[in-house]
Amino acid sequence: MKCGWTTTTWPRPVACSTIWPPRGPAGSLSWPGRERSTTRARVAAYTEWCRRRGQLPQVVQNTLSPHPDGPLDRVLASPERPDAVFGIYDYCGRRALTSAARLGLRVPEDLLVVCASEDPSYASCDPPVSTLSLAPGISLPAAVTALIDVIETAGHTSGTAATEVGWMSCRRTVPSPRRTVAGL
Repeated sequence: MKCGWTTTTWPRPVACSTIWPPRGPAGSLSWPGRERSTTRARVAAYTEWCRRRGQLPQVVQNTLSPHPDGPLDRVLASPERPDAVFGIYDYCGRRALTSAARLGLRVPEDLLVVCASEDPSYASCDPPVSTLSLAPGISLPAAVTALIDVIETAGHTSGTAATEVGWMSCRRTVPSPRRTVAGL
């Protein structure tokens, strides 16, 4: 199944997924608070995605404080809560499940949870969490090859090199419920 930023024309789209049609405000993007280039790139992509669709982005910095789930709890408890959370780091899926349970939200009925992870144990969570694979078996060799090419290229000037991997997989561990949106 292909996944990515949704391209549907739903009135209030999910932040990241072509798996389910959304029901609420634009989904929430959860991240741990460490500033990395991949974090910045993911947040920038999500923010741009929301801008193109006229949505206000909801980015939750899931910190490593004594109460790390507080920011996510506040977003999920708000009247305009998102209908989906996409965790951009492995542990964000479990944190989203914990916050949802604490607030009495049912997954996937009330909240959809998707997480970037290679961890197969997400399939045995209760409830299971859908995961987006970053395809390390494909992307890491491509990145190493690109790095070697940059190092070995004579007369290379500094700049940014990008390697596009044209494949991602998404493992849906919960059957998608049938949803309808009025007027569509």
